[in-house]
Order: sequence, then C-alpha cells, then structure tokens
Amino acid sequence: MDVGSGFSAPAMIWKENYKHLKIFCINLNYKQLFFSKKLLKYNKYLRCSYDIYDICLINSTSLNLPFIDQSIDVIISLESAQHFKPFSNFIDQSFNILKNNGLLVIAVPVINPSFANSFLGKVNKLFKLGIISLTWTSEHYFLDELIEVLKDNRFNVVDVKKIGSSVYDPLSDYYISHRKEIKKKIIKQYGFVIEQILYRSIKKMNNLSKNKIIDYVIIKAIKE
Repeated sequence: MDVGSGFSAPAMIWKENYKHLKIFCINLNYKQLFFSKKLLKYNKYLRCSYDIYDICLINSTSLNLPFIDQSIDVIISLESAQHFKPFSNFIDQSFNILKNNGLLVIAVPVINPSFANSFLGKVNKLFKLGIISLTWTSEHYFLDELIEVLKDNRFNVVDVKKIGSSVYDPLSDYYISHRKEIKKKIIKQYGFVIEQILYRSIKKMNNLSKNKIIDYVIIKAIKE
C-alpha cells in the first residue's frame, strides 16, 4: 500500500520490477488519481510488462484506510506522512491493517533532534527556521517525536536513515543554478512576489540542511 501516492509513479516502478505485487495507491486528491488512471492506461498501450489491474487506485484519507485488520504486508508513505494529522492516527491505522511482522516505511522531512533539545529549539523554533517555518507546508516534526509515536503504537523501529544531503542540497542547487529559466515560468503563472518568496525559502533550506538543522529521513518499522 502506498499512502499519499501522488501520481502513482512509484507503484508503476515497483510493479515493473516485482511482478507478483498487488499495490493499493491511496490518495485524497481525486484529480491526481484521475491522472494516474490515464498514466496506467497509457502504459497499457505501450505494452508494459505488468498487469495494470494489479495497481488499485483508491480515493481515501490516510486516517480512515478502507481495509480489514491484518490484510496488508507493507505500507509505504513517501513525502506525505508529514501532512497526516494527527500523525498518531495514521500510525494506529497502519498497525491495525498490517499483518504480523508487516513493514511500515515512511520518508519525511524532520528537524534535527539536537536542535529540538536546545533552549532555542523549545522556545523559538520559528526564529531559527525563518521563512521555512512559513513555507514548509507540513507539520514541523522532530525525528524523536516520530520515533516515539511509532514505539507508542507497538512498532519496532529497525532502521533510520538520514538522506537530507541527497534531497535538499540537489534541489536547492538545481533551483539556484537554473533560476533564470525557472523564474520566468513561476512569475508567468504565480507572479513576481511568489518567486521571490520561493527563492528565499530555497536558499534558507540549503543553509539549514548544510548546518544539519533540518534533515530528511527514511524510517523502517515492523509490527511485532
């Protein structure tokens, strides 16, 4: 199950490489699901090597997953779990529908734990994050918080991999080096002010990442 599946591109890649999979793509955004359906149909005409009917598109919220208990082997949430509120409800739902020894994998942006424990982190998180605190359109989770929620919901956290330098740095470097072309497109669609805000946000993100204040993590947990 891919929760917050976007345009279902990961599901297509997984199915291409692992023929036996039955994949459920869960997405609250109906327009994205509708586009995903077109992509799957297009792949069919290209004679892809997998059966598109093994990828099931479901319009549902992450907090009310329409599955019976202990029916799913693996739940994956890529770049979406930080939007699930409350996060603990999603974890509780995942625990219920996963089979015993089922795997939960989430990839989310986080704030560095050492910053969380600092006086500044507790008293004025907004000051340190600057414009990112406004443009980061998700919950600002500390890594320790997420791990604690998983453990409280009877998950065994087996691996935590920090990949911020492979996410934030390439993204910001690309934007900054290609700003001239990107700027024209953004101004045309959203206006000059939005592009200025985005550019400042990208630069701040780059700085926070290099100083290890923000990170990106992949967390693997097993239902035991």
